[in-house]
Amino acid sequence: MINKSFIFLAGHHRSGTSLLHEIIREHSLISGFSNTGVPEDEGQHLQNIFNPAKVYGGPGKYIFNQNSHMTECHSLATDLSAEEIMKQWEKYYDGSCAHYIEKSPPNLVREPLKNSPTLP
Repeated sequence: MINKSFIFLAGHHRSGTSLLHEIIREHSLISGFSNTGVPEDEGQHLQNIFNPAKVYGGPGKYIFNQNSHMTECHSLATDLSAEEIMKQWEKYYDGSCAHYIEKSPPNLVREPLKNSPTLP
């Protein structure tokens, strides 16, 4: 999974991200979660490293809970955490695709610090 690029689709619950995720993952070069058996095929429910939104109040409330916010300085923002999540997710992705998409509402509060360099 090292040579894959990730597309993180971020949006609040019931904002249309599920439909957009379904449309994007139809592209032949993109693989996304489908038929996983978890709510809305969200990656937050397919790993046990980061808490899901429900731990922080659930839809519409997690975003106001400071404990749900993460930056690259967070104790779980490590290469080891990333490797473990990838191990848990890889069985749901099509390895022949160049790009992977993941959509979970908590992605909104898991971002780099404002002063950190970002991609254009």
